[in-house]
Amino acid sequence: TTSAYTFYGCTGLTSIPANIFANNISITSAAYTFYGCTGLTAIPANIFANNNLITNFSYTFKGCTQLTGNAPELWNRSNVNNYLECFKDDTKLTNYSTIPASWK
Repeated sequence: TTSAYTFYGCTGLTSIPANIFANNISITSAAYTFYGCTGLTAIPANIFANNNLITNFSYTFKGCTQLTGNAPELWNRSNVNNYLECFKDDTKLTNYSTIPASWK
């Protein structure tokens, strides 16, 4: 039920398959999943599309400083109650200015 810390600090990770979590519909926490993955350059738009049970996105993409493009609008999910610094320091994201302050 968790993907927490799965790729934590994997600086050599440069991309994420779009369907990486598609079959893991029971995930409730994605905290720290890609934290510090400084080699990542994009987040697939529908990365968590099938994961409607996730309530925790705290630090999920924190410190992924090379990310560009749009961050998925995870803040629009009604069931999320933990999201501290999900996109912290990801200032190259195209929609960074529209991400709620509590998410960055």
